[in-house]
Amino acid sequence: MARDEANAEYALLEEEEEEEGLRHEISAFLKLVWPVALTSIIEFVPSLVSVAVVGRFCDRNALDGAALGTMYFNIAALSIGLGLTTAMDTLAPQAVGAGKNKLLGVYVQRGGLVLGVLLVPIACAGTFAGSILRGLGQPPEVAHRAGEYVRWSLPSLPCFWAFELVRKVFHAFGIVRPLVWIGVASTLSHCVLAYALVATDWFVADLGFAGAAVARSCSMFVALASLCAYSAFSGLSEKWWPGVVPLSILTRDVATFLRLGGAGCAAICFEWWAFEMLALFAGLLPKRPDVYIGAHAVLFNLAALFYMGLSGCAAAASVRTGLALGAGDAPRAKRAVAVSLAFALFVGAANAVALFACRDVLPGLFARDNAIRHAAMIAMPALSVYQVFDAWNAVSGGVMRGAGRQETPAFIMLAAYYIFGIPAALVLAFARDYRLVGLWLGLTFGLVIASVMLGYGLLTLDWPTLVIEARERADAHARRISSDDDHADRLGRDTVVSTGVSLPDFDDDGDDHDNDLHHHNRKLDDFDEEDIAVC
Repeated sequence: MARDEANAEYALLEEEEEEEGLRHEISAFLKLVWPVALTSIIEFVPSLVSVAVVGRFCDRNALDGAALGTMYFNIAALSIGLGLTTAMDTLAPQAVGAGKNKLLGVYVQRGGLVLGVLLVPIACAGTFAGSILRGLGQPPEVAHRAGEYVRWSLPSLPCFWAFELVRKVFHAFGIVRPLVWIGVASTLSHCVLAYALVATDWFVADLGFAGAAVARSCSMFVALASLCAYSAFSGLSEKWWPGVVPLSILTRDVATFLRLGGAGCAAICFEWWAFEMLALFAGLLPKRPDVYIGAHAVLFNLAALFYMGLSGCAAAASVRTGLALGAGDAPRAKRAVAVSLAFALFVGAANAVALFACRDVLPGLFARDNAIRHAAMIAMPALSVYQVFDAWNAVSGGVMRGAGRQETPAFIMLAAYYIFGIPAALVLAFARDYRLVGLWLGLTFGLVIASVMLGYGLLTLDWPTLVIEARERADAHARRISSDDDHADRLGRDTVVSTGVSLPDFDDDGDDHDNDLHHHNRKLDDFDEEDIAVC
């Protein structure tokens, strides 16, 4: 009898602890998600401003050239680098969760090395963008303008990539509110410069429509400089920056960075390229291809705008999952996944309802032409359904990145878009004559397939194995670094000390991360004396 009562009391305590853990996870997730989502929305504004300024003050060829140049720049340059930085979605939070903060500085510099090497062939492809586009059959004048736009956009690439690497360090530490103000400063600088360079003669150089690209490059420099300045003056850099790391150390684990980042790059590129293919198919639709191109652009901009909020959910899911795994706490990782997916479904459903309810109004914000607005309005219900599955896939991908399983979304996106989604879109648009609605229904069908496959992938994750992998990954990196005599003492001591010390309260954003590290540092007891000696 006494044993039964003890068991019942123990079960009750476990249930109460689980409820408390769930409440804490919800609170931590919400504190992380809204600044990240707001920052993403703010950072989307420059793209809209560039289109608006060029469309308002330049001719049609300039607008077409800017649009084509942006598409080329996104596909052949930006997406590749941003995809490779997804390696940090795994490495950064797991290192912080394990208390090895100085590894983040090594990861950032290693990522900079990889992206710096990659910049050379990408810059060459950008320099000859006009010739490449002409070879692909684009109108010569538009291709020439697009090539000029791409060349002026190239200086923004190093800033884009470096900003993304350092931003993921901020995410891992839970320092996200300053990113909102940095995004505001960058966006305001872009708006002012874009207007000044395109619409006025305030500057000697007559850049014309290319001024929008120059403004983007300048605004990204502002963003990167602001981010680094905050890290330095707030004291955050003392926790993660180990100084300049020797090249011999940076090259030792390049394979790990490339494996994680390469899979993330593939997933992003497969998705981005699918949208660009859809734009090409819209131009092949019968009767009024010009109308369908414009209507598809309206739908794409709406989808991208609503996705900005989802990207915050995905980033929060990645960080919370990675922190838990790095701390060796599989149950907390499962709670993070449950909270993230529940929030994703809520946001996706809210987006769907908002788009459907405002289907008569929203297209008018992006197009004046009545035919374009009408075509977009007809396809809006398909876009509404798309939102629910897009939300699920975005957050599921974030969980997979936090767990170090980037290859899973990559294979799923390849199959979902190119085996199911795009073929279905072609059949519905052309064979069934659903036109633009068919294109978006086909894409939605691909997302449904991806949702099912990602859901199965989440259910089959082996959490104890993921915990072991996260610990072994951080320990292995620390061991390799410790073998360098010039760098071992300082970096190794900082790494070990950080295992038992929580982060300082830089602001409210870091509170929950501090509590997590305090609570779970006791789980690092298996970090034996041999490991401490080499780290």
